[in-house]
Amino acid sequence: MTISLTTLIIWLFIAAIVGFVGELIAHRRAPGGIIGAIVLGLLAILLIVGILHFHIPGEPIWYGVPLISSIIVAAIMAGVAMPIIAFGLTIRATITVVAHMHAAHDGDSACSSKPQWKEAWPVIRY
Repeated sequence: MTISLTTLIIWLFIAAIVGFVGELIAHRRAPGGIIGAIVLGLLAILLIVGILHFHIPGEPIWYGVPLISSIIVAAIMAGVAMPIIAFGLTIRATITVVAHMHAAHDGDSACSSKPQWKEAWPVIRY
């Protein structure tokens, strides 16, 4: 499969539409806003065109992209894969906060009644 620069730019535009409609159908949002929707749509397009080579007979195809099949795959990915990714990001952020809380607490020889989480809160990184 060879993709030219023009095809890639057009696919990014189609991916934004496919990702956005897939999010609407799944009632879920991809993490990262519009960039997440474009990545979701691009992954759906690459899965349909590059790996599965699947399309519904008679569906509209625009620049080699079967639109309905790509939207269905994007909706499935938004409903299943994106919550798993978002959950993983949440767990990683929680572990980071807890690790910094312990590091801040280990520096103190005496336990204070003041909660340590307020000092560690700004270090969350996604």
